[in-house]
Amino acid sequence: FPVTIITRKFATIDPQFLRPEKKRKSDFTGVIRNYVDKQNKWNIKTQQMKVNSKGLIDLLFTLYDEGFEAIGLEKGAYHEAIMPFFKDECDIRGKYPNIVELDHKETAKEIRIKGLVPKYESRGVFHIKGFCDILERQLERFPKSKYDDVMDAEAYQLQIAQPPFISEESEQAERLRLRLQKQTNPTV
Repeated sequence: FPVTIITRKFATIDPQFLRPEKKRKSDFTGVIRNYVDKQNKWNIKTQQMKVNSKGLIDLLFTLYDEGFEAIGLEKGAYHEAIMPFFKDECDIRGKYPNIVELDHKETAKEIRIKGLVPKYESRGVFHIKGFCDILERQLERFPKSKYDDVMDAEAYQLQIAQPPFISEESEQAERLRLRLQKQTNPTV
């Protein structure tokens, strides 16, 4: 029997600043794909990219097609850069991703990122091998990283990530499946 982990999928995006008249330290978009298990452990993949407004809209639909139940996006970037175009594109594609507007509440980015410390200290975050190199480099250099977009996207997970709800029946079925798996393959 293959091992199946029940997870909920949440994505967060820290977009590069999309208005050319404003300056911003980072010129990348950070993306976190988070697979939250029933113990509320985060299993994450990261991505860093350069995208324009159209590319950001395409990314939202890609995440939706990958099954992410909620996609968090900074409120300002959503309203100022893509909302009207995104709504039109939803109608054209007949798809309606669940966009959660994230609010930094005037909290400095460095403080938001430090909010991840308890999650890491409790061993509540797992980096999926081969998908977190950029995040790990940013975390190693924090708070002096040249770029912080992926770390900030991860910090936004604190606003939306939730573990799956497992009913008692599902829990019993999982225990039975594991017991049968051990009987048929004692090395597991």
